[in-house]
Amino acid sequence: MAEPSVLYQTREGVATITLNRPRVLNALDLTLSAQLADAADAAARDRDVWVVVVRGAGRAFCSGMDRTLLSAGGIDEAFYRNWIRALNRLEDMDPLVVAVLHGYSIGGGLQLALVGGLDAALERLELVLDTYLSVSTPVQAAAAELLRHAPSSVSDAYCASRLAPATFAGAAFGTVRDAGAAAKILSRALPG
Repeated sequence: MAEPSVLYQTREGVATITLNRPRVLNALDLTLSAQLADAADAAARDRDVWVVVVRGAGRAFCSGMDRTLLSAGGIDEAFYRNWIRALNRLEDMDPLVVAVLHGYSIGGGLQLALVGGLDAALERLELVLDTYLSVSTPVQAAAAELLRHAPSSVSDAYCASRLAPATFAGAAFGTVRDAGAAAKILSRALPG
């Protein structure tokens, strides 16, 4: 039996959703999008949950859409339906959503990171808007949200470089919106 693409657990009012495809840097596929939507639904329905932590297993938060599957025609309407259901549920739920970012947050991974009320950058983080910006609806939505928070001079610099270290992105765009608040919540929400 294959390991789940998304792990879901609750402990003391904290729901933890872990993207679990570390061999491909948690790249998005149909199974992951469906399991993410189901986990978000479960967290939203649980009246004991006050915070939802979304994180990635392994070396990255989320490397965006699985490009191997995309090029083979393996990403279809069902993927997008699940993906939008997951993002909408995370964005609209009552509990606070905290995205714990590390490694890469690319394309749809960046979009997922932006649905949370607080984003906590841990370790080395790089936010990437790549060439898929011109063809990918999830990336376009993430870019619009990201650039909505940035002054035009910073937006221009970011788009020119297409790669931002966490300190630049956090200061410029507010993706690390309140590092102190995020640290307090995470210290209560995450074991060890």
